[in-house]
Amino acid sequence: MNSTKRTKLVAKFNDPKGKEFVFLLNSKAGGCGNNLISTTWLVVFDPDWNLAADQRALARVWHNGQKKNCFIYHFMATRL
Repeated sequence: MNSTKRTKLVAKFNDPKGKEFVFLLNSKAGGCGNNLISTTWLVVFDPDWNLAADQRALARVWHNGQKKNCFIYHFMATRL
């Protein structure tokens, strides 16, 4: 997806009057300058092997000036 389209989707997601309430992306895309200011929940299904990528994605949810409680969930599974 090109950056223009991604910027439009992020703006639509952040619009308080919008109907969008879920934004799916991977950790690397989530940590690349996207400003998801309306987000208060992050669910990590597939953590990146590089912890820094996940930390950048987390910083998009919990950021300076955030006044709402944020919830971060990491789902882990092992092969039995």
